[in-house]
Amino acid sequence: MITINKTESGFNVFFPFELKDSFKSTFKTAKWDAGQRCWKIGIRSGKKLEKWIELVSQVVNDMIESDAEEMTAREIEAVQAEIKEIQEKIHEERQARKKYASCEKLKEAKDKIEIAKQEYKEELNAAMSERSNAEKMLGEVCDLCEIRKAHIDMKSVYKKTSGLYKRQNRERFNNACEVMSDQNDKLKKIGFYSVGLRELSFMNFNRPDRDNPFSLKYSDIFDLKKWEDEE
Repeated sequence: MITINKTESGFNVFFPFELKDSFKSTFKTAKWDAGQRCWKIGIRSGKKLEKWIELVSQVVNDMIESDAEEMTAREIEAVQAEIKEIQEKIHEERQARKKYASCEKLKEAKDKIEIAKQEYKEELNAAMSERSNAEKMLGEVCDLCEIRKAHIDMKSVYKKTSGLYKRQNRERFNNACEVMSDQNDKLKKIGFYSVGLRELSFMNFNRPDRDNPFSLKYSDIFDLKKWEDEE
């Protein structure tokens, strides 16, 4: 019968002499321990050991059946109990490996999350730095208060293209567009333009279906480009 004892360094394997050649051909680095009268294999050979046991189990069963006539009922019961114990050990080893694999995957996932968090933090800091530089540059050339006020005016009269105050609303909208254009011209003098300011300056009050001031955030104004890139 086959018996397996797990140790810190691997497994001690006990089996009938008839299985020696099969075992040696499968585990070429196995070592014989004369003191314990067992074969020793490394911890990495656990999976291969399971497969080998599955392959020779029929041989073991045949040996048991051939000797069954000479065995007492108690001896047969002892053999069956030993086989069950081996099967339970194999099952325990499989479950232990599954848990270990799950822990490894969890650790790997956590490591990836931490890396992603760090990358996001670096990207966010870089974006904030660029935004700060752009805002500083824009503030030195343009009137940010006028831009903000004009943007608010455009949004306040958006879609109010009919009714009693239609003409006044159009004037407010167009005046706001003029502000955006004038401020963008200031940037043009130093070789830049604002993507947000340019888009707002080209909006048409009578086309709310196409031109929506809400589609641009205040931060879009700080998206600066060089005029030479445009050309």
